[in-house]
Amino acid sequence: KFEGCRDLAKAFKYAEEIERRINSLREEDGIRGLFQMPMYLEFEKLFWPYFLLKKKKYLALKYEAGELEKPPKVDAKGIEMIRNDWAKLCTNTQKNFVDILLKEKSKTRAVAYVKQRVVDLMEGKLDHSELILSKKLSKFNYKNKQPHVEVARMLQKTDPQNAPQLGDRVDFF
Repeated sequence: KFEGCRDLAKAFKYAEEIERRINSLREEDGIRGLFQMPMYLEFEKLFWPYFLLKKKKYLALKYEAGELEKPPKVDAKGIEMIRNDWAKLCTNTQKNFVDILLKEKSKTRAVAYVKQRVVDLMEGKLDHSELILSKKLSKFNYKNKQPHVEVARMLQKTDPQNAPQLGDRVDFF
C-alpha cells in the first residue's frame, strides 16, 4: 500500500516501485500477470504540482524519470500560452502567471502579476504589438465574417502581390 506523500523524492520511489510491481511476474507482488509479455509499463515522468483545468487542459511541472536532480519543465496542454492564435498579451501573461504559480509557488504574487497586467492594459501602457492576433487562412467562405478573412480580402484589393494565400497566417489588430 502506498500512502499519499508531499515529498518529491518519495513520490519518485513510489512510482518506480509501482512500475516494478506491475511488471513483476512474482506472485508476492500482488499484481502478477497484469500485463503479459511483451507488454511492459514504464515510468516516464512525474507531474508535481498538477492542475487539471478541464478535459485535455492541464498545466504542471514535469520531472522526467531518473532526473530528480534536474530542474522541472512546465508542461501545459490545451491552454492559451501554447497556442499561436492568441495575442501575445494573453500568452505572455499566462506563461508568466504559470511560472510564478508553479516555480515560485506564490499564488498571491501570481494573482498580483495578472492584476497589474490588466491595469497596464487599461492605462494604455502595453506595446500595441502585444495585442496582435494571428489566424491561419484556411478558406475564404465562412458563414459569418471572420476578421482574418476580411484583412486578407482588403490586402488582395490594395496589394495583390503581397496578399496572403490559403495556408498563410494573417495578423490583425
